[in-house]
Amino acid sequence: MSELAYALDLKKGFFMGERGVPKDDLRVPQFRAAGGQPPRTTEMMLLLRRVENHREYFRGLFEDFPALQPRKVSYPKLREDDGYAAKAKAVRRWLGLSGGEDFAALRQKVEAKDVLVFVGSGGRFGRWQAPKDRQGRDQFKGFALRYDLLPIIFVAKEKDERNQSFTLLHELAHLIMHQKDAIDGEQSLASFGGASRSRREAEANALASHVLLPESALRTIDAKALAGMAPAEIDAALQDVCEQYRVSPMVALARLRTARKVPAAAVDRCYAKWRVKASRPRAQAKGKDDGRVSVAEIREVFGDRYVDMTVKMEREKEITLHDAVIYLDVDLDDYEIIRVGPWDL
Repeated sequence: MSELAYALDLKKGFFMGERGVPKDDLRVPQFRAAGGQPPRTTEMMLLLRRVENHREYFRGLFEDFPALQPRKVSYPKLREDDGYAAKAKAVRRWLGLSGGEDFAALRQKVEAKDVLVFVGSGGRFGRWQAPKDRQGRDQFKGFALRYDLLPIIFVAKEKDERNQSFTLLHELAHLIMHQKDAIDGEQSLASFGGASRSRREAEANALASHVLLPESALRTIDAKALAGMAPAEIDAALQDVCEQYRVSPMVALARLRTARKVPAAAVDRCYAKWRVKASRPRAQAKGKDDGRVSVAEIREVFGDRYVDMTVKMEREKEITLHDAVIYLDVDLDDYEIIRVGPWDL
């Protein structure tokens, strides 16, 4: 019974009730809304439930500490008649971005606004990996679940962390602009290139790309010279600005295309090459030789704030050792390593 409850992310007591449970009592509105979006697979639904369960765990840590409780997220007010440059400036000011932050820094800025950010595992933490399709590709790149308190963003693990940064800000854009839940795959994240018919996805991509790459950075690119270049040459030409602002060449090129500074044909050639490269299955990173999950991987999945608060509350006897193990989804041996240190970072 315990193993079945663990597999389905349910409490063991669920199976001990005498009466049936209406399905809507099992699924919060965010879960039901996200479940209506593709891809509707069992693995995806289980991951959604898992993420929501851990949000509840984290929220419960603050019940007896009103002064520490997360606040309702106060998103920046974006005027509809403003362009994306102005909207992005407001978001950068809200997050406190100076430009060029890597994924870890962006995540900290977003989490500081009381948004929970989870990252899919790339190693042995299999329950937290983004589900794969038959070709071994991620079924989705990220999702956002809106709550007044502790909204959720999930970002699939990528080989290139710059893509994770874009996904993070894309999902944040959904929370800021649309106030709705969203599940996004590769097509959604390419919609600024014309690959998606969804206005919401195009808007989220536009805001995310403007936040990461401001207008001043775009003006430093010799766009005219890119028109006659091969994809590899374009990659090289964009390298400096991409390294400075921690964005992928695809984001920079998409911005140039939207500004009509680069012919669509040149952009399409690059997109075709990048799509072929991205479609190759990614080899899973290996964990420790003994098969255990590393502390670094646990911290990457849940974030430092989540892990540190869980350990703090267990040390202070506010939650039990058993609760802490459940909250971090690890076994007792792994938790002792997290609790005692030194950490494998």
